[in-house]
Amino acid sequence: MPKDHRELLDKFYEKKIDEVMEKRLENIPIIEQDLAVEDTAAFLTVKNRAWVVESKDSRRLVGVITEKDFLNLFCPMKRTSYFGHPDKMSLHYELFERAEHIMSRDPIVCKADEKVKDALNKMTTHNVRNLPVVENDEVVGEVTVHHLLKKFYGVINSLENK
Repeated sequence: MPKDHRELLDKFYEKKIDEVMEKRLENIPIIEQDLAVEDTAAFLTVKNRAWVVESKDSRRLVGVITEKDFLNLFCPMKRTSYFGHPDKMSLHYELFERAEHIMSRDPIVCKADEKVKDALNKMTTHNVRNLPVVENDEVVGEVTVHHLLKKFYGVINSLENK
């Protein structure tokens, strides 16, 4: 990477999440915790994740559902862990009616005033590609690897066109 790109990258790391996140709530994959599992599955055919909130009115984040959560549910065998709690059970053995029954609680989050480098470190450490942006426990946005890549490319492209 040329020297000027390294300097650009350092500046990019210092940007606030507020500058790169998706703020339009209609574009953020939010579902309510009492959404039926069938509707949750239909939602995930369009998006690869869903931020689960108490209600659309409050937008208080209570969990996340990813494609991996559904993969665990499709598993035809009960899987138990020798260390800690067993994995989620298969649809073959358990009854799941609502999104809250299959969501992962305590998702990794970031705040709008955090730096890009901190969000990237969270994504890398926790092996996630998307983070909800929360303020007072409510979803106010989302940042994804795609958002970050697009923003960084835009910065590089604008300099090359000068």
